[in-house]
Amino acid sequence: MHYDIHTRSEILQEIRLLADEYNSLLASISNEAFRDKIPGKWSIAENIEHLINTNTITALAFTMPKSALGFAFGKHSGSSRGAKEIVRAYQKKISAGAGAPALYVPKIPFISKSILTNGFNKSVEILEQVTGVWQDEDLDKYLFPHPILGKITGREMLSFTAYHLYHHLNTIKALAIYANV
Repeated sequence: MHYDIHTRSEILQEIRLLADEYNSLLASISNEAFRDKIPGKWSIAENIEHLINTNTITALAFTMPKSALGFAFGKHSGSSRGAKEIVRAYQKKISAGAGAPALYVPKIPFISKSILTNGFNKSVEILEQVTGVWQDEDLDKYLFPHPILGKITGREMLSFTAYHLYHHLNTIKALAIYANV
């Protein structure tokens, strides 16, 4: 992941590059490896379901009227933290024991690889569409609720989303190697 991303277009370009890398990787993984479980770990399918959930909820937050965001979560008067700072803050919380809240934990029984892959791609497309209409200055102004980081700006949320995709991509690569794909 490129940690020097800052503008909306740079962050969305990073998300698009990561999504393309997911598609190449997932195409090379067998159906069996896609759903195989390692004790104590999410399967590749579960990682993808988790990303669909998080991308969808993030996109939904960006569809809220700005006035409702400001009323519900407040406004930010400074500048947003950069991607490196957001990643450090997140990793610190994870190291302290934070994990995925129940809302984001995979729950559905296994669905086919093609359905999950299509769902992932659709979640990224929707995220790109709804955030693509935001102005850079508004990304710094409005706060969004993050289940681990608390209230963060829209720019920080997008930077986190890029990192989150990167993190799970590396997890899936490791699972694919383990499965001997």
